[in-house]
Amino acid sequence: MQTGECVVRIDRTQVAFFMLCSLAMTAGAIWLHFLPAEFAHKPLWYLRAVGVIGAAFFGLCTLVIGARLFQRQPALVIDDEGIVDRTTYVSGGRINWSQMRGARLVWRQKFIVIDVHDPRHFIDRGNFLLRWLKAANARLVGSPVALGMSGLDTRADQVLGAIQRYFDRAMARRVSPPT
Repeated sequence: MQTGECVVRIDRTQVAFFMLCSLAMTAGAIWLHFLPAEFAHKPLWYLRAVGVIGAAFFGLCTLVIGARLFQRQPALVIDDEGIVDRTTYVSGGRINWSQMRGARLVWRQKFIVIDVHDPRHFIDRGNFLLRWLKAANARLVGSPVALGMSGLDTRADQVLGAIQRYFDRAMARRVSPPT
């Protein structure tokens, strides 16, 4: 029985703002690296190190945000089968309702945590960095699956409400067979 789907898209204006901020931080780190000695208030080796680390970190952030800015697929799809998560670099992919225990908001509505029955199944997906980040998610919020709400065109409480409605409907179908 198909009842439709709920699609959450990226807010391109907000993501473009994040991109500009990331570019500014990258430029600032590069400027710090090449700061002339006469303007330095700290040892030059320290400024050079901070500049290199900052340029590498914010440069990587710029690439990740840039990829998100041009992403054509919806960030989040909620349907009768479950959730397709593409909200962050560490996204959970397809999460079926049968794999979930529930969902909740954390950190002032910046993330929706999806509590799953088998966290190891989600932690073991992907390369070394993704596995490490998902394990860190599990330690921080209690689950390897956290939907990032920043940069999306829908408020977190609305998304959580949709997830709970679809989840409740799926659980009701599991408990009572169709007549």
